[in-house]
This record gives sequence, C-alpha cells and structure tokens, in this order.
Amino acid sequence: MKNNVCRFSVLMIVFSLFFYSTALGEKKPEKPIFVTEYSEIIKISNDGAANVIVDVQFNRLCKSPLYIPLLFRHTELVTITPDTMEKGHASRIVSEGGMRYIRIDPTKDVPEFQNIRVRFDVPKYYNLSYRPKELNHYPLKQRFLNSSRLEIRKFRMQIILPEGFNIHKIVETTPKYIDPKRKNPAYEVQNLYDRSSVVLNAVNLQAGDRASLEIVFNKPAQFGLFMTGLVIALMVCFLLIYDLVWHQHRHEKDVKKSKNDEHTKDGEIT
Repeated sequence: MKNNVCRFSVLMIVFSLFFYSTALGEKKPEKPIFVTEYSEIIKISNDGAANVIVDVQFNRLCKSPLYIPLLFRHTELVTITPDTMEKGHASRIVSEGGMRYIRIDPTKDVPEFQNIRVRFDVPKYYNLSYRPKELNHYPLKQRFLNSSRLEIRKFRMQIILPEGFNIHKIVETTPKYIDPKRKNPAYEVQNLYDRSSVVLNAVNLQAGDRASLEIVFNKPAQFGLFMTGLVIALMVCFLLIYDLVWHQHRHEKDVKKSKNDEHTKDGEIT
C-alpha cells in the first residue's frame, strides 16, 4: 500500500513538472499592433513651399515597413530631410498602386521601431501668386488616406498658414465631428504668435479611411489696404463729380443772369 502511494506521488510530481514546462514553453499571443497617434504638421512659407513633419507612434514595437502617403501637388519634387531618421531607419520615396509614399524600413542595426518622425519638403505646395476668383480668398484642401493595414486610434493634422494670413472660413471637414453625440467639431483654429493655423482631429481611422480639411484663408492687411484705397478713390470721385456739377450749376446761373441783364436797361424792361 505504501509503495502504491509513493508511486502515485511520483507520477503526480512528474505530470506537474511536464505541464509546467509545457506552459512555460508556449509563447503568449502577441497583442494586435495599431497606431496610437499619427500627427502631420504642414507649415506653409510665404513662397508657397511647405515643410511637413510626420510623427507616428505604435502601441508596441513594429517590424513591418511603414508607408506615409504623399497626397500633395508636384510630389515628384518632394525631398526627405537628410537628418529625418533620428534612429537610423531607412526611408525612400516609392510609387505603388498609382500613389507615391515615403516608405520607412527597419534596418539590421535597428530591426524594429515604435516611434517614427520623418520630415520632408514640398517646394510647390501652394501658388500664392495666382489671382483667386473671389477677392483675397485663397481656397485650400488637404487630404489624408490611411494606406496602412493598421488602425489609427488618434489622428491629428495641422496646417500653419504663411505669415500675415488668417483663416477666413472652414468649408468642410471629414469627419465633421470628433464626437458625434456631443456634436463637437473636428477642427479648431489656433493662433501661433504671428501665424494662424487650423487643426483637424479624427479617431479610429481604419485601413482605407480618409480624413480631409477644406478651408479658405485670406490676408486681412492686404484687404484693409485695398478697402482704404477704394474708399479714398470713391471720395476723390465724389469730390470731382461734386466740383463738376457745382461749376456747371454756377455757369448756368451766370448765363441766366447775363441774359436777364441784357433785357434790363436803366431799371426798365425793354
């Protein structure tokens, strides 16, 4: 009886060690990877060029390439700032499916990443020299496409206008609300020292989802000068017309008086 008990105890210990070692050998399933925050800052200079800074943060280390869509005019002129990859990741501009992207790849030295920052320049982002259809109203529409297979939990795009320009009107945003229940707009207008900017916020962008911002901006100083000049011109025109009418009226009055004088002689009417 004692021998049986001893054998049973030994078997229990062996089975316990076996299951414990098996449990240790199994890998826990990895958490799904997603983008916790995607930020895009577009700073427009007075010559129409733009400097763009993109920050991407993942919830855990990522080993797959990252694609940043280039939804700009004249993307063939886009250049990546040389010191953009602070941690040694490889970046290059590629074309796939009819679109151009900045592709960021892990390297042997840095096989995975969690936080990415890339800077690039767009030389001909906006043509400020053209004459808008509406006086001093410059339309601008900027889009974003989640071209990755990952969900973006928080998206933020900021457009900083050139010096001296202000936001005139928000035409349309996608999404319309950041919180549909509370009807909170997805945009906010900010003033940064001598510059105005507008920020678009979105949440939970799935693969293929889009976000866009359409605005109209203007230059109040230029418009004020124009209005001042217009008022002065109208005043000058009014004075000229008034002077012309007054002289015409005075001339007619003098002519009438001279005719009356011709019909009058020595105080009698002839």
